[in-house]
Amino acid sequence: MRSIERSEEALDLYRRAIEVDETAVQYREYLGEYLHELKRQDEAIAVWESIAAGDRRNVDSLIRLAEVFHTFKLTDRSLACWREAAALDLTFRQELRYANQ
Repeated sequence: MRSIERSEEALDLYRRAIEVDETAVQYREYLGEYLHELKRQDEAIAVWESIAAGDRRNVDSLIRLAEVFHTFKLTDRSLACWREAAALDLTFRQELRYANQ
């Protein structure tokens, strides 16, 4: 649907894919990417933030969210996710400290 410029249908398909498998991060990434492409930034950010929302909020999901934000030049949001991931896992924080030396 994306390739034939049927954006609303494409968005609906992404949303349905998320409903079918709420744990599949890639569909949230794709939906956010497409919303970003459509210049619907606030919606894109909200979808991306759902990657690490609720029960899904953990070190791994925060790191993935940080990477997504970085890809789309949302540096402040990316760094906030990295900080939160480090706060949740002391081992991870030590690894970051080592990497900065």
